[in-house]
Amino acid sequence: MCGISGIVAPNSKRFKNNIENMNKSLYHRGPDDMGTLIFNNCILGHSRLSIIDQAKGKQPMADDDRATAITFNGEIYGFKEIKKQLKNYSFKTNSDTEVILALYRQYGTKMLRMLPGMFAFAIWDDSKNTLFCARDRFGEKPLYYSWGKNDEFIFSSEIKGILASGLIAPIIEKQAIISYLKHSYIPPNRTVYKNIFTLAPSHKMVLINKKIKIIRYWNLPNENKYISSFNEAKEEFQRLFNQSIKRQMVSDKPIGVFLSGGVDSSIIVSEASNYEKKLRTISFKFDGVMDETKFAKKISRQFNTNHTIIKLNDLAIPHVIEDLQSIYDEPFADSSNVPTYLMAKASKDLVNVVLGGDGGDELLAGYDYWYNHLLDIETCFNKGSHSSIKSISKLIQRIGNRLSDRQYKIKTLINRYEYLSYKSIISYYYKNKQIFTNFELESLELQNSIIQDWVSHHELNIADDALKTDLMNYLPGDLLVKTDRATMANSLEIRAPFLDVDFASFCVSLPIKYKINFPYNKKILKETYSKYLPNSIISRKKQGFGAPIKEWFKSGMLTDLVNEYTKNSQRKIFTDFGFNFNSTQNMMNEMNQKSWSLLILSIWAESKSYNI
Repeated sequence: MCGISGIVAPNSKRFKNNIENMNKSLYHRGPDDMGTLIFNNCILGHSRLSIIDQAKGKQPMADDDRATAITFNGEIYGFKEIKKQLKNYSFKTNSDTEVILALYRQYGTKMLRMLPGMFAFAIWDDSKNTLFCARDRFGEKPLYYSWGKNDEFIFSSEIKGILASGLIAPIIEKQAIISYLKHSYIPPNRTVYKNIFTLAPSHKMVLINKKIKIIRYWNLPNENKYISSFNEAKEEFQRLFNQSIKRQMVSDKPIGVFLSGGVDSSIIVSEASNYEKKLRTISFKFDGVMDETKFAKKISRQFNTNHTIIKLNDLAIPHVIEDLQSIYDEPFADSSNVPTYLMAKASKDLVNVVLGGDGGDELLAGYDYWYNHLLDIETCFNKGSHSSIKSISKLIQRIGNRLSDRQYKIKTLINRYEYLSYKSIISYYYKNKQIFTNFELESLELQNSIIQDWVSHHELNIADDALKTDLMNYLPGDLLVKTDRATMANSLEIRAPFLDVDFASFCVSLPIKYKINFPYNKKILKETYSKYLPNSIISRKKQGFGAPIKEWFKSGMLTDLVNEYTKNSQRKIFTDFGFNFNSTQNMMNEMNQKSWSLLILSIWAESKSYNI
């Protein structure tokens, strides 16, 4: 992992100090080395965390004749096999970075179809005076860009890198604040600032003559019509997952696995232990009902891993919450970033690379309480028949059959009837995933204009639309931001085997009946690996990794933060953002996710300098 940066402008050597400041701001992403490379109209920067070819893989990296150069953040899995196919390039290193340069020389911007892995990179082509940037398919690695005061084009791995250039003054986008309140994170197609932008996952960008052209280079695949049976699908599922693990176990430094004790991390351990005799595994311990470490211990014993349990220190939590605002450049209210950050911080002394389970739930319908619900709706109301009495009677029957199941509470049952007033599963999905309702936003005196703040796709009005929406929104906007910033803040590289392009594409293309079939979620995963894992792991209900924020509020742990950041009418959320003070107090008294989102927003705003 690394931090990348650059400025495109005439006489670029005058920006040497600016790029060095950008590099320094990204030191946490790459403490092993820093470099710059200067062309007439472009200067590239890089902060390196050396994992592959530590001796020769320095960046920015130029080809032999210095016609092109790259600054790259990520890992290209299987790059050695790709390298063998590039016969017309004289390689000087054993790094995956040089493979990207070689691909660009041979295929130009079309090379992305051949590029697996997680990546964000920028290639300066001096002969064409163009900058070519791209970001991986699911958004594992970030890339931000902006225009400076004098039309300088600036890019960086993080927003703090852009700001460190000193070439722009950030301006708050108030509609992005509303989007944050709706989702607990800033959606992946925007930032919290009007004048700083993000390159979306699966997109490439070409800058030439001060004009940018952005194109989507990859789409989620359609359903695979050629799988003849579920058994055939299971065989291919395991083959591709094993291939993903094998590729991602390549590292010149120690590698481990974040082991929660859930089924996703457990199957990662089951496969990774084939390539590492004494695999390092790491778990996080919450006291009380959220403690999953007994399941992690069971997997550790079965696969004979070198297991470490990291325990939560409650006394440090308020300080960690404040510190996280400098790590997350935008307001971010997924409370699981607290344990994720603490686990990454403790893990850095044990390993340099970890495998994590990101993407498994979104690819394979892991949120059973939610996807099962939408599957019911699809079954009863597909093809526009949701107004028919026959369909309604079927829904009532299905609800009646499940009244004994505790997970289907009265509120959920009532919500099913609400679907009748919606045009599609996605419109219903979006409304029910919204944290703050429109009425609550109005009570805060926020102007809630109608904007599409999620990335859309071709909708078929089926439950699988929800999985794809999560893959394009929740995964890159929340989960991957959380893990990238938390691990990179500690100079730790995290890899996501579920997001290997071959494996993930296969999972997306599977019919939803292979993924979820009440009462079982992740059907194909569980049936494929049931012979390798204990039934207590396979049959477990999903347990999220979120922090126990209700207990934190009720215990008084957060009282000082609440008083300091939300009880003072001179705080920026009131003076700058215009929040209604009394309504805010009422919502803070609820001690729930809304309260947490407001608290985080206020702490974040106080830690930043910006214009309105």
